[in-house]
Amino acid sequence: MIDRDLSGVPGTAPVLGRPGYTWRGAPMSRRVVNASLLEENRPSMANQFAELILLLLNVLTFAIIGRALISWIDPTGRWPISRVLHDVTEPIIAPIRQIVPSLGMFDLSPIIALVLLRLLQNFLSQAML
Repeated sequence: MIDRDLSGVPGTAPVLGRPGYTWRGAPMSRRVVNASLLEENRPSMANQFAELILLLLNVLTFAIIGRALISWIDPTGRWPISRVLHDVTEPIIAPIRQIVPSLGMFDLSPIIALVLLRLLQNFLSQAML
């Protein structure tokens, strides 16, 4: 328990101009507030880190979808955006492509990568609760 200045906390304003007294009349020196109660609404460092990871997973999801859509328009990868999307998503898709057999012209590795990213997002969001 830590003594805190409660001037900004609701219900602790001085009464009748007597500094150091709350509206209940108890001296401020007797009123001890747990520091964790005052910082309850502040997000923790772990939650902020988890939200950053969720944001990165969302960016990767959109990058994989963008890569799949641009591959129909620019199959050779000559456009700069095609190269950027390839460079960003290849570390995720390449290991999956080695495991999953190809079905002729169809590459299922982006779909599997999207499913795995979604599972990671769900797991991480459940862990944040």
